[in-house]
Amino acid sequence: MRYLAFLFIFSIVACQSDKHMIVLQPEMDKSYWQKASTIAVLKQTIDGQNIDINTEYITDIKLEPKSVDKNEVVMQAQFRDLRFKVQSPFGRMGFDSKKIDSSDFAAVIFSRLNLTPFQVTFQTNGRVKNIDGIDNVMQNAFAAVQMSPGQQAEVRRMLDDVYGYEALTSHLEMSVAVLPKKPVAVGESWSYSAPYHSNVKGMANHTYTLKTANKNGYIIEGKSTLKPDKEHQGKNRYDINGEMRSYFKVEPETGWISSGVIDMNFEGTIYAQNPDGGETAVPVSMNGKIEIRSE
Repeated sequence: MRYLAFLFIFSIVACQSDKHMIVLQPEMDKSYWQKASTIAVLKQTIDGQNIDINTEYITDIKLEPKSVDKNEVVMQAQFRDLRFKVQSPFGRMGFDSKKIDSSDFAAVIFSRLNLTPFQVTFQTNGRVKNIDGIDNVMQNAFAAVQMSPGQQAEVRRMLDDVYGYEALTSHLEMSVAVLPKKPVAVGESWSYSAPYHSNVKGMANHTYTLKTANKNGYIIEGKSTLKPDKEHQGKNRYDINGEMRSYFKVEPETGWISSGVIDMNFEGTIYAQNPDGGETAVPVSMNGKIEIRSE
């Protein structure tokens, strides 16, 4: 009987030793970077005409730990390099935060987004608890140009869609909040749900699985589904469904994502708001890829 009891206890200990507690614990006095490159093709049908919009984004953020404990991680963040290009049948448009076009007030504002730091508080599983100071980033970017209140409101709305609080939260969580809240074994999965604000908007349900674990790090694969969410809409209404497939490599000591790939496929309808207060239904489909790396 004692022998059987010993085997039972040993089997419990052995199972526990096969589990891995992967937590976000960056090293103090060290800088971290998260560079995400996004390529997406948005296909729309307006008045029977097919319109393809190709977009390319680069969002490069520097993060420095200010405090790290078992419950949360506070990091000072600052945009380092922001670029985007949009190409459609109506023409091309693009901005680069490192190339200032002083003749274009929108380009000047865009180039100044990387001048002001802000603060991000993460939970140790990578979920964003709070972002402080993003309004200061926007205000300091607008400070260099003279604009009418209407112009400022329109440009601010465009920037908020990509770099505002909700969009930035989604962006960071897509590439940081992939860690479990408890120890997991290889092959084990965990899930969470969060609003998704990017090219489209909705509620994303994420499921991640630990695929491998060794001294070189962890491999985590994910599958996410996007569904409409009435509580989290933008100026337009989104009735979009789709899925994302993801792959991440995680540093074993810090829980930081060293590289990752996210493939996206969405389709549905955007109900665009008209000046008269009505809506125009625009069928859309979108596919894209996000590649993430740290330095």
